[in-house]
Amino acid sequence: MLPRGKRLTRSTFPDVVRGKRAISAHFSITLTASAEGRAAVVVSKKVAKSSVARHQLKRRILEALHTRVLPGRSFIVYARAGSTTLSYASLESELTTLLDSARSV
Repeated sequence: MLPRGKRLTRSTFPDVVRGKRAISAHFSITLTASAEGRAAVVVSKKVAKSSVARHQLKRRILEALHTRVLPGRSFIVYARAGSTTLSYASLESELTTLLDSARSV
């Protein structure tokens, strides 16, 4: 889980939504320049029906991104269909490559 100071707040969420977007098979990332360097994860009911599955996927994504939150960049990770079946290693590698490609955009 991310520390409270690294989580994206509701007031800054709309600013990050309008940022640059990068898409992979299982995830979509919106990235913007920001002074705080915060992150958020969105898992909709279309991806996982039960709240237990949604929260489990959210915790796995946040753990994979725990060390990758950088000052000067805020981002939102959107889970897409099929992301619930990924192993942790493949989830982490896909998010790492997606975040690196989004930073270069």
